[in-house]
Amino acid sequence: TWESLGQALAHCAVGTANRSMKLMSPTVAELPRFLSARGGSRQGYAELQKPVAALEAEIRHLANPMSLSPLAISDGVEDQSSMAPRVVAKTAGIIERLRYLVAMELIFAATGVELRGVLDSMGEGPRRSYEAVRALVAPLDDDREMSADMARVARMVSGPRL
Repeated sequence: TWESLGQALAHCAVGTANRSMKLMSPTVAELPRFLSARGGSRQGYAELQKPVAALEAEIRHLANPMSLSPLAISDGVEDQSSMAPRVVAKTAGIIERLRYLVAMELIFAATGVELRGVLDSMGEGPRRSYEAVRALVAPLDDDREMSADMARVARMVSGPRL
């Protein structure tokens, strides 16, 4: 059902958000804090932790079932309403938000690849993903506004390029 799809996508969102946070943690990823190549003098991707957390929370909220207690409709003739139009609409909202979460994770992962210096040892699939991201988003050499970069990668995520 659409409700089950929304719940499955919410599980994907939790994983994506957790991996994103771990990539920015020097304790976990053994990479510079917030993936900043310049260390503490720059924020790196620190400010993107807030939208990651917000999107993940919104997705979990949208994944809650609509049909906990449906009302009788059609003057009692139909004793249950599927609420399908609203369920499909909220599932579309989950997908839209998940695209942005995945886009951010791809950007973070591309930076992690560069900071580790492992591009030459990557397999074909991960390398193609890395190249697709870098064709749209330049490496983060200095702090900058990232919403346009995220939007470009989010559009790519929904297309055939990956």
